[in-house]
Amino acid sequence: MSSLDSCPNCGREAKDSMFSNFFEVHTCRECGQKYCNECGEGDGTECPNCGATDYSDYDKVYAE
Repeated sequence: MSSLDSCPNCGREAKDSMFSNFFEVHTCRECGQKYCNECGEGDGTECPNCGATDYSDYDKVYAE
């Protein structure tokens, strides 16, 4: 698992809050595109690049 500065697809950054200071970045198992829950259709359940719904969570974006 690696730590990213922002979502590689849309540029979203994590915000500090009382409950969480990070969000997960999905990696599409079909095409390798990295994206967050705010990217594409289906609240992050569908890859914005190829439309596949099979993904893994290897990366996180932490608030700075």
